[in-house]
Amino acid sequence: MIPLVVRLVPIVLLALAVQASSCEEGRSTGPDREREVTVVLEPDTVALLSGQSTRVRARVSGADDEAVQWSSSNAAVATVDSLGTVTAVTAGTVTVTATSKAVPGARGQATVQVPPLAGRYRVTITVQTDTGGNHAAVNLSSVVTVDVAVDGTTITLTGDPPWVAVTGLLSSNYSFVADGSGTVAGVADVAVRSTGRFDPVLTAASAVSQLTSQYRMGTGGELSGGQQVIYRVEGQSP
Repeated sequence: MIPLVVRLVPIVLLALAVQASSCEEGRSTGPDREREVTVVLEPDTVALLSGQSTRVRARVSGADDEAVQWSSSNAAVATVDSLGTVTAVTAGTVTVTATSKAVPGARGQATVQVPPLAGRYRVTITVQTDTGGNHAAVNLSSVVTVDVAVDGTTITLTGDPPWVAVTGLLSSNYSFVADGSGTVAGVADVAVRSTGRFDPVLTAASAVSQLTSQYRMGTGGELSGGQQVIYRVEGQSP
């Protein structure tokens, strides 16, 4: 029986060695594969107007190598560079993704919404200054629908009378100064000026752009008493 025992010992040892080797092969030896890796983008929702840029940061946890690869689901709407700088191109919604270079299966995403500037704005009108008491004669409703048209850097705001259409230039930061003239309170050729800006606004469902401006009627002293009526205009599109 002793020879039989001697022959079995190496066989048992070989089996244990094979089993140990098998266990080692089934376990990842890389430091990043032994723990969960997550990628979180901050902020995870961004609203930009066409031409604007912002930085999105990727927070990588669980990996020694925190490098990420950036990508955009639609570069025609918004692009993203290797540093996470997002630039809006045209109106729409895209997803920006940061993928861990150490563990490609780990990724974080952010939604980028680019609202249109042109469109219809339902705005509220509030009298700011009316020292001449001309507001009643002007009879401008407290709620007005204004159509905004943008052609390059030219912007036009039109609405139903007694709103007077104004046209001007849109700056790189989306502020504008627009002028026009028309009949106001029965007075012809009244000078009107609107100054304001657009800002992106996020809602639960979409992105819109906010119009905030000052609308002055009678800037040339054409109204009664030579006094202008100054309105505050606020609203959003679409």
